[in-house]
Amino acid sequence: MDLYELVFNTRYREFEGLVEIDSQKVNVSVSYRSEEDIEAAYAIANRVLSWFGKHKSRVREYAANRDLLDLKNTSWLEEEEEELTAEAFRNKIVLESIMINADASFYVWYGDGGIFWGHGIRVSISPAFRLVEAEMM
Repeated sequence: MDLYELVFNTRYREFEGLVEIDSQKVNVSVSYRSEEDIEAAYAIANRVLSWFGKHKSRVREYAANRDLLDLKNTSWLEEEEEELTAEAFRNKIVLESIMINADASFYVWYGDGGIFWGHGIRVSISPAFRLVEAEMM
């Protein structure tokens, strides 16, 4: 996984960059207060991205958890649309970005592939790399 250059965005007070994951460029942001925190931002980003590289399938599976799958199949089906399977759900969502906080908690954002008519899916992960919550936003 190659993390490209991080650039400080003064408006949002975060570092922003790209990482290549499975031949796809994904936005990465790391929240820090000032440009002087560049070394810390790289350190935390590399730690998180290293973990994510090893567990991306698990995170995707968690995003397609029973609650979101049930929500789709009970409230978001279009007329005559068949229920979505967990596998189809996982295959439809698209990794879009990873937002990292200074404490190493982070969010993995997926595009919904039309499952929820264009809403995002956010997976929250703790600094100890515990999957906390998957929700439609």
